[in-house]
Amino acid sequence: MTLRYDFEFRSGDRGLLAMFSDPGTVAALRGADEMVQAYFIASGFGLTLPDSSGTDEGDREARLRLVERLATNLAAYDIAGREMNGFDFEAFMDHLEVATLDSAPEARKRILTAPFESVRNAVVSGTTAIAVAAVVVWQGRAFLGL
Repeated sequence: MTLRYDFEFRSGDRGLLAMFSDPGTVAALRGADEMVQAYFIASGFGLTLPDSSGTDEGDREARLRLVERLATNLAAYDIAGREMNGFDFEAFMDHLEVATLDSAPEARKRILTAPFESVRNAVVSGTTAIAVAAVVVWQGRAFLGL
């Protein structure tokens, strides 16, 4: 089964949450290792389908903050090699990168690509040291006013 990694932002008890719209993707994460679930929850995801009565409240900045949390949380949540129940982390990061960078000005795309690569590589290779590089990039992003 091919999972879809598109998501919507919805206001909830924990603030603005990213919620996958594909029932298969939600089911995969709910069946994943507890550490993987905790990582996604701490990074700002809900593990349920969005309420159909709500509206998507996200924007490009919300997506950038989400990627920042994904990168930062890799140091605290060792998800490399954990059971993901069919959730393809690389495919998820590819989807998130395309969706986030599509609206970015061309000059900023190269700078903004580094955190995506860092998070993806850290999980695939099993190292969290790369995540530290992602945090540095995000601090540089703030310094540059991006």
